[in-house]
Amino acid sequence: ITRIPFSSATGPRVAILGFHTTVAVHCDMRSDKVSLLACIDQMPYPAGWTNTPEAIKQSGAELARAGCDGTARICVIELVTDGEPNLGPTNALNPTQLETLSLQHATTEKGKGTIINAVGVGTSTGLTSGFLGSVASTPAGSHSARIDDYDNLEIHAMKVS
Repeated sequence: ITRIPFSSATGPRVAILGFHTTVAVHCDMRSDKVSLLACIDQMPYPAGWTNTPEAIKQSGAELARAGCDGTARICVIELVTDGEPNLGPTNALNPTQLETLSLQHATTEKGKGTIINAVGVGTSTGLTSGFLGSVASTPAGSHSARIDDYDNLEIHAMKVS
């Protein structure tokens, strides 16, 4: 956030969605860094499963609501996750099916011109670099990464910005 050159409503805008079992818009689309950082400071970190396909789908919907069609402005989804797609043992879809659905939603968004950066955080063995690379824009090596912990997220952001 600190590296984004916020200027006005016509410049860069950022929204923050959180996902676990469900997906929620925590910070609506903003062009003001101070307001966005204050919103981020108030975000909860709820426990739950990892609903990656819905996170990608709703991120795309948030971009569409903001008029982002990939032509007039650069549209980016920064997907940061600490686990493989999983909605628990009682869900009708298993992790492999959820990965497939995640890839379908990512393909739809990339087809609209949206850039997807996918970052896996932590040591979850089910969250693979292959999955992150398939969801991310190409080249996957520039748009996906695995990092050990959230402390390294800022370092990663500096590398790709």
